[in-house]
Amino acid sequence: MNPSLDALVEASVRSAVLAGIVLLLLWILRVREAHWRHSAWTTVLGAMLVMPFLPEIFPPVPMELAAPVEPLVRIVAEPVRVIAAPPQQLAVPPPIVAPAASALARNYLGMLTESDPPAQRGRG
Repeated sequence: MNPSLDALVEASVRSAVLAGIVLLLLWILRVREAHWRHSAWTTVLGAMLVMPFLPEIFPPVPMELAAPVEPLVRIVAEPVRVIAAPPQQLAVPPPIVAPAASALARNYLGMLTESDPPAQRGRG
């Protein structure tokens, strides 16, 4: 990429981050006075205009990045063979129902099957 284009992209990203931080601070601190908001945004606009020239004025700050971490699981793209068992060999376990829950269900179902009119159902 072109070095001057790189500098402009970097300045744009930094300006956007600065604007986002100021917006967040104004919102968190609940600044309502127009004077303070106008001063904050005027400062941000001034900083945005100076941002492309800052790398030439100030030296870059060296930062060390962490070494890449070895993944714990390796993903291997191998075909998976799926073997389906015939339907008669598939065993479905019976549902597990707690005794209290089944008694509650029987009471509820019994209430629904009584000869009460529909408007009276569920009114114990």
